[in-house]
Amino acid sequence: MYSLWDCAGVCQFNALARVKECIILFEKLCHSCGLCKIVCKHEAIEYEKRAIGVIEEGNKDDVQCRRGVLNIGEPMAVPIIKELLKDMNSGTNILDCSPGTSCNVVNTLQNVDLAILVTEPSEFGLHDLKMAVELVRKFNIPMGIVINKNTSDENIITKYCREENIPLLGYLPYRRDIAKQYSTGEMLIENKEYRSFFENIAKSVKEASLWN
Repeated sequence: MYSLWDCAGVCQFNALARVKECIILFEKLCHSCGLCKIVCKHEAIEYEKRAIGVIEEGNKDDVQCRRGVLNIGEPMAVPIIKELLKDMNSGTNILDCSPGTSCNVVNTLQNVDLAILVTEPSEFGLHDLKMAVELVRKFNIPMGIVINKNTSDENIITKYCREENIPLLGYLPYRRDIAKQYSTGEMLIENKEYRSFFENIAKSVKEASLWN
């Protein structure tokens, strides 16, 4: 049997808090699961829609791009991710999500056939990579690794790939001229010298897409 204040007690996301004889709502933490409304004896809870961001679309040659942009200060990206996933085109779709192992990543992984993990050859990079690999394995999804800011043919990431038997799909070098061009808003792939790095990665990914 639920008590008068159990709407705050049952919330798994801390969106409701009891302060003396009042209930305080932290609306940006609400996941709209509906449990608080179910347990509310006084039927005092109603829902209303709230804008958390926008979806932007654009086209370049034969590539269509869609992205979700959260409002400043908005902590939850999952609703906008779900909206983006509703209208995916047939054929090949590339889903780019935030780093780490948050809810955003989990919701993205639920819709993929192959996971490409981008990391860098540092202790912090390896630490986060290990957590991401563990998450992807729980979904039983084939995966490959791309090394960004690569400085040598042999490093802690290449060693980890061998130890865990994870394919290394390619790398992008750590070079000042790359950072300089990127900072001006220019696309690296439009530079003939840099394009080869992306072409090698794309070739490896196509081969990886045949994995079981």
